[in-house]
Amino acid sequence: MASSGDGAADLELIESALAALPLDGSLDYHLWLKVLFALTSAVGEDAAVALMLKHSRDPRDTEDYIRQRLKSYRGEVKIGTLFWLAGQHGWQPPGKQREQVRAGDGQHLQPQVAPAEDVPFWQPFPVDLLPRPVADLVHAGAAAIPCDPALIAIPSLAALSAAVGSHVRLRLKRKWVEPAALWTLIAAPSGTGKSPAQALALEPVLDLEKRAAREYEAALEDYRQRLEDWEALPKDQRQAVPKPEAPRPRRFRVADVTIEALAPILKENARGVLLWRDELNTWIMSFDRYAQRAGADLSAWVEMYEARPISVDRKTGDGPIRVERPFVAATGGIQPHVLQQHVSPIMLSSGFIPRFILAMPPQTRRSEMRWDATYPKKWQRPTPA
Repeated sequence: MASSGDGAADLELIESALAALPLDGSLDYHLWLKVLFALTSAVGEDAAVALMLKHSRDPRDTEDYIRQRLKSYRGEVKIGTLFWLAGQHGWQPPGKQREQVRAGDGQHLQPQVAPAEDVPFWQPFPVDLLPRPVADLVHAGAAAIPCDPALIAIPSLAALSAAVGSHVRLRLKRKWVEPAALWTLIAAPSGTGKSPAQALALEPVLDLEKRAAREYEAALEDYRQRLEDWEALPKDQRQAVPKPEAPRPRRFRVADVTIEALAPILKENARGVLLWRDELNTWIMSFDRYAQRAGADLSAWVEMYEARPISVDRKTGDGPIRVERPFVAATGGIQPHVLQQHVSPIMLSSGFIPRFILAMPPQTRRSEMRWDATYPKKWQRPTPA
């Protein structure tokens, strides 16, 4: 909070900077959010809300809406960001305060220079670098949900990785070969649309699962009939007729994060699988819960990422399950505070966390949408109502 002595001057300076910003709905949402957070760091939540209401010319900026956005505030943005953004829109500090401005935290910041920790923290995902069908889906889905395109694009990368599977590898040098496995993680608070975004991105995987389930049920019914026929044969004839083998379900996706559960699935599905949990906190927190085995599990997962052979002892004692080239793509979401609380030094030093493509997109304003009927259902593009 600004002090009473300098507070009046600081408040005058802050309002001068706010007046220079296009708070009419044309400012990018993540920059609008930066302005709100910068105000909160300097004058507190209530005063920040009052200032936004006073200077905003966007009818969507109601008190309830602004306070909802403040739920994701973590103190990471300082008042210098506001002055820097205002400077980008032609603002100059008035009078003798031109040389330096006093921020709410007591620091002196040059208004024309963005501090390293305060530069805009988000670079939009380069959607148009994706294959055209995927890019079209990302654009349409982001407008429809609505959400930041990265919420769809990032899990799409994991789905594409799983589609490639273990059958294709990249040879960088004669003896340096890398698999196509990608692990992606979206860090976003509740209510930002990450669940519907993931569901849209991974819909093709779910479609494959449904088809495989139908095929398995049909094969299982056929197997039961053939087994019944085989068992009905006289005992001497059974020796000449091979006993029917039970069908094995084809797997595209798994949710269990234990190596012991994955090993037999990977043994039966050589191409690999996609590990998808809407919230990956179960995986992240498991290394915290089982501290005694955390190092071993982390090492196993790092080796899994690199498609190194794994060997897991069977609980039945029938010998180990060995998978020569395990392949697991992974994707999911997590709330930022959970990620912050449970990422330990060992997760960083082991290389587990650095292997993730991690993104924390800004929240997107919610708005009513209508569908453009000229597009096929799967590729409908919404337009503002």
